[in-house]
Amino acid sequence: MATGYNKNCCTPHLRSGSLGAAGLIIHRYRDTGEVEMLIGQRAPGNDHAGEWGTIGGRLENGETVYQCVMRQVEYKIGIRPGNVLIPTAMTADDHDAWTYTTLFAEPAPGLEVKEFKLETSKITNVRWVSRQELRNYDLHPAFEYYLCALLYILLPPDLDPVTGDIVRPRPIGLPRVKKSVRFSDKVEKFG
Repeated sequence: MATGYNKNCCTPHLRSGSLGAAGLIIHRYRDTGEVEMLIGQRAPGNDHAGEWGTIGGRLENGETVYQCVMRQVEYKIGIRPGNVLIPTAMTADDHDAWTYTTLFAEPAPGLEVKEFKLETSKITNVRWVSRQELRNYDLHPAFEYYLCALLYILLPPDLDPVTGDIVRPRPIGLPRVKKSVRFSDKVEKFG
């Protein structure tokens, strides 16, 4: 496994895999209209142990980002994303020759994502949290500094559960990210 620190990165952290890495954020609406996302807590013995972030890992040779995410999510939390999740967005945190790609997906209609089989050597806990609740968690630096601002762009807005109106408009003035994309029906499907 190739690892190393990127001296040009604003958040110095160990990176795993010479080919890059990828992770998944599953999101859904609560009954209150707030969007919540599934995050995982890194296990002892791993880089940034105890911190929370996406569920994912390093890319293997010949593997696409989608294949990596499917493999990592099934291995680490016991969910087989192929027929269960609908991709909604993706973003790539580019570190020169190394990239961490985050996929966003929502459960297929009528599907409850609530039972997990954790690979406790990698992830000790998973939780559904809202954007506002993230401030109560010790987040992985890359998740905190790169993804948190993008969550207002790449996740759907919170809604009033009665009227369906947006209750918290997305913040204005966030930096544009070159590699972030809203998905449409043209996206490569899991599976």
